Amino acid sequence: EVVDITIRAARDYFDAHPEAHGFSLGMNDNRSFCLCDNCRALDVPDLVFRNNPVYSDRWFTYVNTVARALQQSHPGKFVGCLAYLNVEVPPEHIDRLEPNVAIYLTQDTGQHLDAEYRDKDREFIKTWTGRCDHVCKYDYYGLGWVLPRYFPHLLADDIKCQHSMGVKGFYAEAYPHWPGFGPHVWLASKLWWDSSQDTEKLLDEFFERLFRGAAGEIRAFYDLLESIWCRPREGRWFQGLRGLHDQVPTYTLQDADDLEAILNRARKATRDPLVRLRIDYIRRWFPLPATLIRG
Repeated sequence: EVVDITIRAARDYFDAHPEAHGFSLGMNDNRSFCLCDNCRALDVPDLVFRNNPVYSDRWFTYVNTVARALQQSHPGKFVGCLAYLNVEVPPEHIDRLEPNVAIYLTQDTGQHLDAEYRDKDREFIKTWTGRCDHVCKYDYYGLGWVLPRYFPHLLADDIKCQHSMGVKGFYAEAYPHWPGFGPHVWLASKLWWDSSQDTEKLLDEFFERLFRGAAGEIRAFYDLLESIWCRPREGRWFQGLRGLHDQVPTYTLQDADDLEAILNRARKATRDPLVRLRIDYIRRWFPLPATLIRG
């Protein structure tokens, strides 16, 4: 009955919106799945990934069934869904998704400082591209962090890798504290248009055009943010999302002192009023992270 209701809803949507490309079958943003006997019969018993029970076979059976019905009534239209939480792992008993299915695989590229974690993410992309014609990625550049979470080279390397692996689309949650990771958004937008561009040249362009004579000091500030984030540790999906207690330990008291000192030097490096305005924008933001670190 659930499948029939969904098919009717999708067909009604495309009838009312013929210009639309896709219909969303995105899962709920939680771990609450049906535990009735019919649903559980489709699951692979005792399969767990990142401490979550895996429900991929039941979920993508549902998605595939809806997609096949739409192929008949609305050829050329897509159903889209996330591969997220309990359905991140590719299904074991479905060889291939229907050609009108697009998945967005959720991955936290900020954790690619851990090579083992990064390689697992890329293995997932490769596996999914073998099962689905339209594999896309859903990332978390900002993730709602209060402290800086800055990793432009991880981001750039990931975009280039996605391009080489045939990823078809991309979305990132940004929620920007612009002073904390504005270069992320700019760099990503440039690389998504042309992933062959040189990362260092793009970052130089960003800082030189915005900060002119103070570009070197401001670049040093962001370079230090990056080196702090990329210190060796185990990658943990969504690390820090649950609270400041999981964000603050990434930083030390010395980090706060060094970052403030660089910002002060940057302001002294220029008398350009517009550049000073931009530097002051960062300087007004950083006391909150610094106070949290010291507290």
